[in-house]
Amino acid sequence: MQPSEEQPQPSTGSPELQEEPETKPVRREYQHRAIEQIKQLHKAPVLMPRGAGKTRVALEALAELEAKSTLIVCPRTAIGHWKAEIKKWTGAGDEDIKVARADPQTRQWIWRNRGNWRFILVTYGTLLQDQRFVCKPVKWEAVICDEAHKLRNRKTKIFTAVKAMQYSIAMFLSGSIFRSQVLDVWTLLHLSDKQTFSSFWKFANTFVHVIDGPFGKEFGGPRNMERFRELLTRHAVYVGMEEVAGALPGRNRQYLDVEIEGKQKQLYDRIW
Repeated sequence: MQPSEEQPQPSTGSPELQEEPETKPVRREYQHRAIEQIKQLHKAPVLMPRGAGKTRVALEALAELEAKSTLIVCPRTAIGHWKAEIKKWTGAGDEDIKVARADPQTRQWIWRNRGNWRFILVTYGTLLQDQRFVCKPVKWEAVICDEAHKLRNRKTKIFTAVKAMQYSIAMFLSGSIFRSQVLDVWTLLHLSDKQTFSSFWKFANTFVHVIDGPFGKEFGGPRNMERFRELLTRHAVYVGMEEVAGALPGRNRQYLDVEIEGKQKQLYDRIW
């Protein structure tokens, strides 16, 4: 008896219901340029309009620089966003990400074992509390400061704390600072290159009108703007609104998951 021919198996589902592998959106030209600049500078302010993809640029630049461990400093409301973006753009899992929070003893354990994770997330407030575990003599491979316009005042405690940190790669991300005063950029330039931008007053006298007022020095309008723009192209990653105007999506409502802690969490647990 001849063996019967194998009968075709019935389809388990229609093709349109089968999941396609997820692909990353194609980089836009300005994003590609920004990543290449970061790879060249290693330490730089990253000044891009909101919605232009600063997070993606920073994370993909880290990957191409082959950074193995990164500290990300951000507002508490951005913790959930960063965790999601890290997983999306780097392929990292929950086991690769640690949020430095909880009681001081637990945070000390996290800092002492910081090499166990690819990414550690910390808020600006917690960074101030834990300076002795985060700043010198600790050396970080890479640091990202999100919403870096929080560092624009050189006389604040948080600027002093970040200034005391040591890092091989650093990115200071902001979508707001380039719309503000010229002097707001100096702190980020200083954190990126302390030798070139060592003097605030040299920078101020070059790029703004400094006036002797009744209560000391006062700052007038900007000057030497052509020279200032040329400086940004060499020492910062700057993407203007005109470069991304046609690429930004329409306005939409976005909900961000915010993890509550401390007294807020205690009150929430009592209610529920």
